[in-house]
Amino acid sequence: MGHAGDAKAWGWNAVRLNFLVSGVIDWSYVAQNGYPDLLRQLDSIVAEYTAKGIVVMLDAHDDPATPTAPTTTGSPPT
Repeated sequence: MGHAGDAKAWGWNAVRLNFLVSGVIDWSYVAQNGYPDLLRQLDSIVAEYTAKGIVVMLDAHDDPATPTAPTTTGSPPT
C-alpha cells in the first residue's frame, strides 16, 4: 500500500490485485490472519487506488490442486 500516487503519476488508470482466497494452505494470508483481515486489507487497497481515480480489478485465486482444498463445481478433480 502507499503506491497509488506513484501509479497515478505513471499514468496508470487500472491495476490488477491478485490475492489467494484459500485458507487451507498454511502460508496463505487467510490461514495466518483470517478472512475478516483479508477483506479489511482489500478494502483499504481498493479505497487508496480508487481515491486516485484508478480502477482496481480484483483477481481472486485458489489452489484446487491442494489435496486438502474443498472442491466446488467446476474445480479440476483431485
